[in-house]
Amino acid sequence: VGAILALTNSTTTLISVLSAGFNAGATCVISKNGINLLSNTFFAGMGIVVFDNITLAVDTSTWFQLFNQPANVEALATLIDSIPVGKIVAMGVADDARNNLSTHLKNSIKSLGSNLIDSLQFRGSWALIGWKGAPSGSVQEMVKPSLPPESVFIDSNFVRLSDSGSFKTNPIGLAGSWR
Repeated sequence: VGAILALTNSTTTLISVLSAGFNAGATCVISKNGINLLSNTFFAGMGIVVFDNITLAVDTSTWFQLFNQPANVEALATLIDSIPVGKIVAMGVADDARNNLSTHLKNSIKSLGSNLIDSLQFRGSWALIGWKGAPSGSVQEMVKPSLPPESVFIDSNFVRLSDSGSFKTNPIGLAGSWR
């Protein structure tokens, strides 16, 4: 009959980011398995969700009003700097995040694997699914200019392999009779 391998507790988790600059809808939605994790989706700035890299549980979910708010720009950069290496991070823009985008914040975002943050334009759309310590350009990321109006959508499936299971074979008899 052959062997049968039965794994239990394997899971697939879908993380997605929708980013729309001002002209494309001015919204940011960061979802886990289709459920939005941000408390607000209409603001002028960036949303961020930090996930545990083993369980994919949400560690942090927040958004920052960045338009004409330099203190919030610094607060977001400080938050990103404090994320431990290996944590999974999803980010997106709503309305505009280019205004007051500091070198500190850009460098912090680059620590998540971004190589497109420098291309973000005023009222453009940008999204990233990366991880702290990722090499530049090695993560899911997309950016679009303000015109023509176009949102960006990225997603990634994270598969957590089973930590238990069973393996069943045909009877093989007593070990003493093996040759």
